[in-house]
Amino acid sequence: MRLRLFTLFLFVFCAQWLLAQSAPAPTALPRIHYTFDHPDLPVTHFELEIAGDGHAHYESRIKGAEKGTTDDGITRDFVLPAASVTRIFDLVKAANRLQGDFDFTKHRIAFTGNKTITYTDAQGSNTAKFVWSENEAVTKLSVLLQGISATLEEEPVLQRLRRYDPLGLNAELAKMERSADTGYLRELDLIAPVLQELANDGNVMSPARKRAARLLQKATQP
Repeated sequence: MRLRLFTLFLFVFCAQWLLAQSAPAPTALPRIHYTFDHPDLPVTHFELEIAGDGHAHYESRIKGAEKGTTDDGITRDFVLPAASVTRIFDLVKAANRLQGDFDFTKHRIAFTGNKTITYTDAQGSNTAKFVWSENEAVTKLSVLLQGISATLEEEPVLQRLRRYDPLGLNAELAKMERSADTGYLRELDLIAPVLQELANDGNVMSPARKRAARLLQKATQP
């Protein structure tokens, strides 16, 4: 009896082991986590995490409260277009998966905020901490991610100005147009709904509606 039980146990164990060996190994999506800190800017801190499938999470803290806003910042989940995701992870690869020391230390430079980028994939995790870097890929990646943050942070600003400051709304949209033209603002499609509302709102000044419409057109362009 004991021999038969042992044989059965051995058979089940072997079967489970064979199934485990034949099952495909789970593949974790590569991801990056970007953190930015600057105590003197309106957005004192933000974090942005992007997975290889484009799913992203953003949260921030702002310096102080204004009308219609809080000092808690914003939290947002969204999905980036495939082309943007490819660009981001190509830059990571160009930076050797962030292996190495990327902080510029040859001489003192202006403080532009503490940046931390962590890249994680099936091979492990690497982190780059810097204020400014000579590495072109790391710098381009940091600028791109800051541009996404800048776009997301415009949404509550536009909503507040729409309610409290019509003249300020037009000025803010003009500033956004300049920033979009220089390539600083990235992924305008993330705030397309609020731009559409402004473009269609008859209570908004005509110049501001036209600016919102132009920005919306940029948002829908590939």
